[in-house]
Amino acid sequence: MFKLLGAIFLAGGATGYSFCICRDLKLRLTMLKELKYMYELIQSEICYTALPVLLVFENISEKVKPPFGRMLKNMVKRAEMDGGKTLTEIWRQAAGDVLAQIPLTKEQKESVAGFSESLGMSDKEGQARALQRKIEEVENWIIHQEKESSQQQKLIMSMGIAGGLFLVILLV
Repeated sequence: MFKLLGAIFLAGGATGYSFCICRDLKLRLTMLKELKYMYELIQSEICYTALPVLLVFENISEKVKPPFGRMLKNMVKRAEMDGGKTLTEIWRQAAGDVLAQIPLTKEQKESVAGFSESLGMSDKEGQARALQRKIEEVENWIIHQEKESSQQQKLIMSMGIAGGLFLVILLV
């Protein structure tokens, strides 16, 4: 009786772990799309309103879904409370808090953390070009993720179920 129960739990655990990995892949794609949307909003606000960057962040923080909308709100609050820090320092702190919670790759997290270095340093057109490069970078990530996501999910689920069954056979 206990062997059967253990076998069920083992196979279920392996399958559940596979589901969690697949969920993270879907969440990564969702976060990349939201990141692209945020960059596009920042670009349009900078190009058409010519507001300071922190006001742009405050304006679009309501339009962007969490966790990025929350990150923008936190940045504005931090900038108001600690006026001695640069935009890059504030961005890196706020982005670090958010990026620790979402399943992006290391390269993607580093790119998002370094995003603010392209803001506030040049004229409106220079910032728009820098933002366009970031948007194109995220678009490439999205395309790559969409291509590989379905294949990866099938492989992960197959390997998770097969691995669970293999362990059941091995241990029983």
